[in-house]
Amino acid sequence: MEMFRKYGKVFVVYYSAAWALNLGAVWGAMVLYGVDAITIIRQYGIDTTLGFDASTWSPLLLNGILAFELNECIELVRFPLIVATTPRVAQWWESRKQLNNNTNNIT
Repeated sequence: MEMFRKYGKVFVVYYSAAWALNLGAVWGAMVLYGVDAITIIRQYGIDTTLGFDASTWSPLLLNGILAFELNECIELVRFPLIVATTPRVAQWWESRKQLNNNTNNIT
């Protein structure tokens, strides 16, 4: 909680950006390699276990759900990395603000 109080805005922006970039990368890899969520659902019997017909769902929606879930699996690595590097990013962010303030004072 201390980190959030100290680096709140920076942490939220940094984490959100990392999360969104990872989701885009997962989605892009799925498109690039032709991953089909309906085939995966049928192959592992998820549709029969949950009692729904995967072919009636939008393939785009199912691929989006799969990309979202795979992105959440990356959380085990992403969150500790973001927590460990947030102070450094906050330091960089502050230095950029100071640089902009100095530039504005010159003109």
